[in-house]
Amino acid sequence: IDAFIKKYDEKKGSHNYTILSIAHANAPEKVDLILNELDGKITYDRIVITEIGPLMGTYTAEGAVLVSIL
Repeated sequence: IDAFIKKYDEKKGSHNYTILSIAHANAPEKVDLILNELDGKITYDRIVITEIGPLMGTYTAEGAVLVSIL
């Protein structure tokens, strides 16, 4: 989370981020933890939460989480 926030802070002046995206591999509880950690530290207009599908799931393990901002 700290690395994500640091990169967000570095780029926010040159990018207009509006969407926070979180994908998880059967780990919805981690999504809640991440959202709590990010609360008030980044800004976004919309959030997309989804499960990692079978193609990406082949390369990740259960419990994996992907956080991105677009």
